Amino acid sequence: MQSVRGGDQSQRAGHDRVINFTESKFMKKLIAGLLAAVFASVTVTAMAADEMKKDEMKKDQKMEKKKAKKAAKKHEMKKDEMKKDEMKK
Repeated sequence: MQSVRGGDQSQRAGHDRVINFTESKFMKKLIAGLLAAVFASVTVTAMAADEMKKDEMKKDQKMEKKKAKKAAKKHEMKKDEMKKDEMKK
């Protein structure tokens, strides 16, 4: 009976090795997949942030143009008022 047990243990040990090998192979694939997912998410986030930055810059430029136009209009209105005042005198 002891010989059967001994043989049973050696088969089990071999079976454990196969399981460990397949588990390690699975873990390597899992880690590689997770690493690829992290890399992809970081890349997408960086690209999205870059696009948002460009949009902000465009908005800032538009706002500056609007402010410049308003300032120019105010300046022209002041000039017109000054001319009218001079004409009245």
